[in-house]
Formats: sequence, C-alpha cells, structure tokens
Amino acid sequence: EADRLQDGHEAGRGDPAGVGVPPQEGLDADHGIVRDGDERLIVNMKAMPDGCLPNLLLEGPFGAGSDLVAVDDASHAATLVAAFERGRAQRVIVGHPQDDAVGLIAQVLDAAGSALVASTLAGVLAARPIRLLCPQCKERVRTGSASNGRHTFTPRGCAACSLTGFRGYRVLTEMWLPRAKDRGWLRGSPRETALARLGQATGPSMRGQGHAFVDDGLTSVAELTRVLEGS
Repeated sequence: EADRLQDGHEAGRGDPAGVGVPPQEGLDADHGIVRDGDERLIVNMKAMPDGCLPNLLLEGPFGAGSDLVAVDDASHAATLVAAFERGRAQRVIVGHPQDDAVGLIAQVLDAAGSALVASTLAGVLAARPIRLLCPQCKERVRTGSASNGRHTFTPRGCAACSLTGFRGYRVLTEMWLPRAKDRGWLRGSPRETALARLGQATGPSMRGQGHAFVDDGLTSVAELTRVLEGS
C-alpha cells in the first residue's frame, strides 16, 4: 500500500498536523519540525525551507521500505523536482491541482526541465468534475434549426435537487502515456511546440466525453461549456 503524503497531513494518521518522517538531524520547530516521541517527527510542510522539504517528503517512506509513494499535492516546484528525481529509480505518483494535461506538463517542464521529465514521466491523467442534470426535473429543449437541430436537456430545479437543477457528478478525463517518439520531442522540441503537440494528442478526449454526456441527456450544453472553457 502506498504511503500517502499531503501538505499539512501526517502519513498514516490523517490529522492536519504534518507528515510523518524519520527523525532528521539539524531540524527544529523553527523549520516546521515538532518531535512526537522517539520514532516520529511531525512536519509542517509550509514552514519547511525549500532545500529541506522535498527530501523529507520522500526520504521517510522510501527509507522505511515503501516501493510506491503517492504525493497528494506536488504544486510546490521543489516537490515536483524531488518526485521526478526519485522517479529515476523508484515509483512516485504525483497529485497536482492542475486539471488538464497541457497545463500540468507546462508546470512540470518549468519546474524540472525537459530532460528529466522526458526520461522519467510514465504518464499523465487529468480530470475535471462535471455536474449531472437532475433526472426528475431536467427539461428537454431543441437547439438549432428545424432541419439540423437536436434535442438536449437543460436544468430547471426542484425539491429533489434543492432547486439547483443538478444531482451528482461524473468526471471528464484525459490520459497521456508517452511513447519513445513522444519522449524524443518532449526532450528536443521548444517548450511551446511540445505543449501544442500534447494538446493535439489529449484535448479531444475530454471534449468528446463531455459531448457524449450531453447527447445522452446526462448534462447540459452550458455545463459542458463551463467545465471545458472555465466560464
């Protein structure tokens, strides 16, 4: 089972204290370190100096024998670099708040550089939640002309959905598993060229899933536009 590490949480306890790591020499409360008995330290990740944070984040669980570590939030650039450095020889799953593949890779390239990313990245999975129409009150509407239009659904609102028109969620996803040739252009192409090629490879998948939800009457055109365009 992977050790899960999150900014402000302790591995294995789930409270908002910090991350459990083995005791380290030369660190104290001024650097976000509080001792909890003889075997464990509580680490306040946001109080850690940049040079210490990535090593503490990953050294503890790998040093304890874990073969896979999942980092819940690697939005800190130093954490991204540490994760990719570890990825040369060990398995690291990195979580990030960025919700599309191109935006995520852009931040990863800025933090870790194209050579390190191209040599260690195993894959990218991005996801965005989309609201589902309330099945009890959604309204059927026709869009477009009489000959070329289509029927879709729009939210109305009722007691069952607390007048929101929506109940529940699905997730739109896009995945990229780089092949050998992808690693070549990721390493050797200019940054903007690499991101454009990645967008061509991943962009249609999330949009296609969303349009399928609209065609099946699960969500509305307006909701899909909000999710895809951020409006």
